[in-house]
Amino acid sequence: MEFSEATGRKRLAASKLRLLQLGNLPDIREPVPPKLKWKHHRTYNKARKQLDKLEAPIKAYHFKKPLSTQLFAYHVA
Repeated sequence: MEFSEATGRKRLAASKLRLLQLGNLPDIREPVPPKLKWKHHRTYNKARKQLDKLEAPIKAYHFKKPLSTQLFAYHVA
């Protein structure tokens, strides 16, 4: 499988979703965390579906390097 810009963008979007919506580490190799105590079920399920949709095509690709923290901080801030 060849790496493309779209794959990189999906990886970045999935990492942002994991960190900001689900309160987890931004690494896509980590398991999805359980619902946070104060998060509504509907909001959590919506974020999980969106995460599954983003990560499904990129799960098969094995990234050689972890996501750059500088790049990630720039896009999150």
